[in-house]
Amino acid sequence: MLRPPAAVVKRPEYNGRQMRVLSAFLLASAAVNASATSSPWTDRRPLAVSGVRVFTSFPAANRTVELRVDVAATYDNPFDPRQVAVDAEVRGPGETRFTQPAFWYVPCVRTADGTDATRSGTGEWRVRFLPPRAGRWTVTVGARDRTGTKRSAPHAVEVAPSEAPGVIGVSPRDARYFEHATGEPYFPVGLNVCWSERKGLKDYDEWFERLGLAGGNWARIWMIYWHLALEGTDANQGYHGAGVYNLVNAWKLDELFRIADRNGINLMLCLDSFNELRDGTGHPAWKSNPYARERGGPLATMRDFWTDREARRLYRQKLRYLVARWGAQPNLFAWEFWNEVDGISRYETNLVAPWHAEMGKELKPLDPYHHLVTTSGGGPRGDPAIWTLPEMDLVQAHAYNLADTAAALSKIVGALRHYGKPVIVGEFGAEVDEGKWIEEGGDQEGVHLATALWAVPLAEAAGTPMIWYWGNYVNRFGLWKHFAAVNRFLRGVDWPGEGFRPVDNARLSFQSPPPGGGYRALRIKPDLTEWGSRQGTVRVGVDGRLEPDHGVSQYLYGDGKPEFRSPLVIKGEFKDAATLRVHVLIVSDRAQLVVTADGTTVFERALVSGKGKGEWKQE
Repeated sequence: MLRPPAAVVKRPEYNGRQMRVLSAFLLASAAVNASATSSPWTDRRPLAVSGVRVFTSFPAANRTVELRVDVAATYDNPFDPRQVAVDAEVRGPGETRFTQPAFWYVPCVRTADGTDATRSGTGEWRVRFLPPRAGRWTVTVGARDRTGTKRSAPHAVEVAPSEAPGVIGVSPRDARYFEHATGEPYFPVGLNVCWSERKGLKDYDEWFERLGLAGGNWARIWMIYWHLALEGTDANQGYHGAGVYNLVNAWKLDELFRIADRNGINLMLCLDSFNELRDGTGHPAWKSNPYARERGGPLATMRDFWTDREARRLYRQKLRYLVARWGAQPNLFAWEFWNEVDGISRYETNLVAPWHAEMGKELKPLDPYHHLVTTSGGGPRGDPAIWTLPEMDLVQAHAYNLADTAAALSKIVGALRHYGKPVIVGEFGAEVDEGKWIEEGGDQEGVHLATALWAVPLAEAAGTPMIWYWGNYVNRFGLWKHFAAVNRFLRGVDWPGEGFRPVDNARLSFQSPPPGGGYRALRIKPDLTEWGSRQGTVRVGVDGRLEPDHGVSQYLYGDGKPEFRSPLVIKGEFKDAATLRVHVLIVSDRAQLVVTADGTTVFERALVSGKGKGEWKQE
């Protein structure tokens, strides 16, 4: 989930899930709508392909090699391959041969304070490719516009050997896990760092360094309208509408890949989020979507995105640019089409699943390095119609409000294993509204983080779970230590080669009675949020384990809702004095809270709501 920045700025201050979209932002976006056909880069020169120059100082195997190409052509939009298409034919040892799209590039530099970026030159064509082995490689660049086709002479590149492990994919030895192209196992350890906070790029300098020092090797980044998106509608933020890209944002994403690479971190790049196709309530951003007809785009409605021919063409065009610019990054872990795609307004499987199949079929042959492809839903299970697609390489779960984070996430991973693909927990957290939870002192030691980091890998997950709270939680309270601890245990293990299997019906028990005298708080946290959900019975074991660890409703119903009324029953052997605390958030116009123990009423109180009448706000 997400919350955008609290004002019209490039860098939000907080990284919470609860979004507060200000109408001022949407109105400002509407006022500066850019046409989808306008582009600040045009060319009217006769078609020609001349100099090809290698920028990379020491080309090496499994490392990005970058070249500049001088191309003259006739076009109004360098991102539209119908007007101009520049591609490199790459040949290497052992009859290796593939096509790598070129991309339009504008040089940028960091601002003086290091937080942002600004243009430092004019546009040019670049080629990036990733040679999988050492030896002599040749690059031949072809360009096509409305007048015809031209090709350069082959340009030789001598590639040295390196110890870089290569692109990450599903292991052919065990499809539950990942490994590099060289066969080296890869077990992701990391978290979400989806956007920056107060310090922009300098945030990533700090976060990635700390994650890398802790042994982390994995992070999730979003391309969202306030952070690194290619397309948008606010010209003041460098956007030009649908199909024309923000090249300052593109350069900043280049910089993120560089920062991540020097700290040993691979990035899962999320291309879009549900709120782009959401209106009304619940984090909407449709009013600023460059694909909307009111913003110069092709779509009359949000629903049309999945089927409209022009919208699909524009998305395929964006995929081409993504592969051209970042496909050759050795630390690109995966392409993620959507964040929580089922959070859009009026989700329809019969539209969204075929779209994923179509775009997966487009992306996979376009990407010569075969990076992993995935998407995500807004809950623990996602859409089976998407997960069963052969174009989806790995399955994701997102989960929040868990009474026992480690146990619940382990069960979620187990429930997704039947797809026969690697399973990762792409987001998790103790609370959805973590801002309030953190300020109220919620788990500042990171216990729920630590237990999840240890439990989930041992439940056949393909990586550690990715906590959602980064800058305002993990970094603020110095919780990188938990990543370091689990990394020391995980590293060096050949996960695809070991054939690990979970032990069925395993249970820990005391060999002798536990020492007395110690007490700890046991939290029973509601996980059923639907109106009308009923309570159940929870048993508390002598070891503090809850059986079951789920099935508690956030609602207690009174006489006014007899059809829903059901008590929460807590059973256990409480040999010593125990204290029960009930946290009441909201009451209706009248409520009576009654607690009984073994049939005897031990607490009864009327809860009065309404301003000036009680301490609870009215529903």
